[in-house]
Amino acid sequence: MAVAVKAKTNGNSEAAIGECEILSLSKLAFRFDLDRATVRTRLEEAGIVPVEARAKEKLFELTPRLEKILDQSNTKLTAAKLQRELANARLAEIKVGEAEGDLAPVGEFTDVVQRLFGGNYKEMVRMIKRWAPRMVKMKNVAEAEKFMLTDYQKFSNSLRSDFEKFLVKK
Repeated sequence: MAVAVKAKTNGNSEAAIGECEILSLSKLAFRFDLDRATVRTRLEEAGIVPVEARAKEKLFELTPRLEKILDQSNTKLTAAKLQRELANARLAEIKVGEAEGDLAPVGEFTDVVQRLFGGNYKEMVRMIKRWAPRMVKMKNVAEAEKFMLTDYQKFSNSLRSDFEKFLVKK
């Protein structure tokens, strides 16, 4: 409810310029897009008293000071909302990365790496067991080195081309 009020004087017996609106808590809350409780709290903290108080309605003069108080944002709440929105955006990015196959859960990655190293170890043990009888029959170090290097390169190329066959089954 907007009501025209007689202009007040500024102390020098001169009328203040313009008319001020008189609004209830509900109208102030609607105008500034705030909750009524927030409006009431801010007005009480600022020490603003109503120009008229009825049984179930308090009316306040919409002054520049009152506008400034109601326009200010709650910095703690704003920071919390910003932090929440950033976290939600990050979660959305992670879900997109998982859907595109660019990201995987750490537990899954750790499991694959451990299984791969387990399979690699088992294959190396088999290679050593295959090499032992042949190494005994070799005549010099160069011959043994050439044999081991050739066999190890075959293993490495096989691992590189199809690592999944070296994954130890669960």
